[in-house]
Amino acid sequence: MYNQYPVDPARLKTEKGWDHSRDWNFDVVAISETEGRVEASATRCRADGSVIEHIHGYYAFTRVDGQWKMYALSGVSF
Repeated sequence: MYNQYPVDPARLKTEKGWDHSRDWNFDVVAISETEGRVEASATRCRADGSVIEHIHGYYAFTRVDGQWKMYALSGVSF
């Protein structure tokens, strides 16, 4: 289980010049009392608005002791 988001935004800013993301899309593809799956996509941009990359992620969550915890993340950048 992840106790924090597994992507480091500070590292992305330094390595890629990432400033913001746009065109976010979220889709809850499955949900139950104890499990959840979410797909997300966006475009990462520099401060001037130029595109760095498009991203797509698939997140898996489970409920542990009454709290939602992420236990898997699969991401693709292109």
